[in-house]
Amino acid sequence: MIAIDERRASLVLALIGSLAPAAAFAAYPQRPIKLVVALAPGGPADTAARLFAPYFSERLGQSVVIENRTGASSVVGTESVVRAPPDGYTLLFGSSSSFAVNPAVMKNLRFDVRTDLRLVGLVSYTPHVLVVRAALAANTLAELIALARTQPGKLTYASSGAGGAIHLA
Repeated sequence: MIAIDERRASLVLALIGSLAPAAAFAAYPQRPIKLVVALAPGGPADTAARLFAPYFSERLGQSVVIENRTGASSVVGTESVVRAPPDGYTLLFGSSSSFAVNPAVMKNLRFDVRTDLRLVGLVSYTPHVLVVRAALAANTLAELIALARTQPGKLTYASSGAGGAIHLA
């Protein structure tokens, strides 16, 4: 379940506003803002962005256009924001893949999230959970690990994709 509330949205907007000098902020925004979602349409990040965008738009008095730029576990969308003019009109709506997982597992990223991007706020939180079918003889993670050790190669799992936070967990 994706949680978003007006207080968080206001906090993010306040943080964004505090990054700009007062004179520049008075003139911003003069045109629509592009919110790049670096993950698939219809997924948790996209849903959260679409819930957040109306608050963002209302507070700034300007349209917010969501653009899904998928590929390479969010690298395509993230890099498009890094390469965009640093004028505040192209923003990244990312995930832990963008900021933590990719830098840890990908050696040749053409950007550095620590220096090329600035995190301005948390908009939503999606917990990662481990679920087994009810008939499986495991009620805890320790029991699941023990069961897997007694049946090498027989248990299977599913994840949202290789290289993402859930896969690594």
